[in-house]
Amino acid sequence: MKGQVRNSGRRRIYLWLTTSTRDRRNRTDDVGTHLQAARRERNKVHRVNDLFHASGMWHHPRDTLEGIILQGMGRGLAWSFVIVPACFVLTFIVCITSYRGGDRRARQQHAQEEWQHHLLEAVQKRAAAEKELQSVCNHAMEAKSVLRPIPEEQRWAAQLEANMAFINEKLQSRLGDGESRREGG
Repeated sequence: MKGQVRNSGRRRIYLWLTTSTRDRRNRTDDVGTHLQAARRERNKVHRVNDLFHASGMWHHPRDTLEGIILQGMGRGLAWSFVIVPACFVLTFIVCITSYRGGDRRARQQHAQEEWQHHLLEAVQKRAAAEKELQSVCNHAMEAKSVLRPIPEEQRWAAQLEANMAFINEKLQSRLGDGESRREGG
């Protein structure tokens, strides 16, 4: 009996140092140990979760404080123990996805800018090549017009050919006479 008295004294000092006036008033209520345990658990959970507890427990006739811990001592799960972590996980996934999406958009934009730069270089090279080709074509046309035979040059070329043929005939006839003299002589 002495141990219980000593423990209760320590307990009273501990409670007096650690609890507020409101908690002391609430503790004077004559409630069962089950609801006292539920209140202890409730103090560990955020006050915002009360909304989820109330919405999750509307079809149960029991007190909503039971919803703070497992419903009916483990027979079910309170809404807040499912919804709040699910919201945190969903928020975490959305944050990661939005960050990765921005990173992906930046990489895609960089690739598009690089592609446009290469496309611009290719267009410039093609324009330079077409300009060079045009100048070569113009030069070829000029050379062709310069090399085109003039009628007077054609007449001189024909006369030169005729003279070369006459000279070749004379050479052939003299060579033929020279060989016959050698054979006869």
